[in-house]
Amino acid sequence: MNRTHIFNFLMGGFLLLLASGCASPIAENLRKEAAQGATFSMVFENPDTFQGSTVIWGGKIIRTVTTQDGSQIYILQSSLDSEDKPQSTDTSQGRFIAKTDRKLDPMVYAKGRKITVAGKVVGKKVVTHKKLGGSYTYPVVQSEQLHLWAMPEPKAPAYWDPYWGSYWGGYDPYWDYPYFGGGWGGGDEDEGGGGDHDHD
Repeated sequence: MNRTHIFNFLMGGFLLLLASGCASPIAENLRKEAAQGATFSMVFENPDTFQGSTVIWGGKIIRTVTTQDGSQIYILQSSLDSEDKPQSTDTSQGRFIAKTDRKLDPMVYAKGRKITVAGKVVGKKVVTHKKLGGSYTYPVVQSEQLHLWAMPEPKAPAYWDPYWGSYWGGYDPYWDYPYFGGGWGGGDEDEGGGGDHDHD
């Protein structure tokens, strides 16, 4: 195999890896339909005007409510990246509700988890919201696809060992001084040890 073939092989593998890394979990047909639709801010201002429009929205779950007909997920909207994954909600444009015919477990679709919703705008829901100063109008999306993003693995707590690194020239009160340039003839040799109203 000459250098040209090796280069083409490596570039092909790199491009394949790059493409797979940017893949969205949302079906391609929904992505194409949503590309022709309205932005979140447009729908938020007037949900009735955009009924039937396909959208792909995401954000953090506020709460999940199970009903007789399925479930409703209240979501704080945030922008999506190239993989349709929600980003920071510090600049959210509002809230919306995702409806599904499935009965979802609120412990799985829990508050704070990131979610992406693809579906059609079906109207609005006005809810009395004390924390937001009165009534609040949620755009409602009938979901055709839900993607619940995995939670990040918890980080192990940092542990500081006061004696770590002492063997590389640091001070260890339990290590005999003579072994670090003091000679083999002096000092102690004792090696001691240590032990319908929305409230959110």
